[in-house]
Amino acid sequence: MYLPRRYVEKHWLPSIGEKLDKIHYREPPPGTGHAELDPNTEYCEVHYDKVNPHQDPLGHLIEDSPETLVALGTGALVYAARKNVGEAILASIGSYAVLKLIKSLF
Repeated sequence: MYLPRRYVEKHWLPSIGEKLDKIHYREPPPGTGHAELDPNTEYCEVHYDKVNPHQDPLGHLIEDSPETLVALGTGALVYAARKNVGEAILASIGSYAVLKLIKSLF
């Protein structure tokens, strides 16, 4: 589904998202829409999550992005064990990448 850029910029909330080359917007609560805007176009690609992160951040991680939650947990565990920020970040990124790869296969 696509929505015009002007509509989304006027009525939706700025947000963050996985694709760093896009501008992200969220439908105001209780809506669950997530719009991704390519800065070079006039339309936003929209998908719907189960939980709006502006309303329930932890619920969103659990329902819509468990790989992010696992990656954060992995980084926290590595940091707690090793007290090395660099290793913790690498562990988080590595676990996230592996989980995204596995998710894409199914």
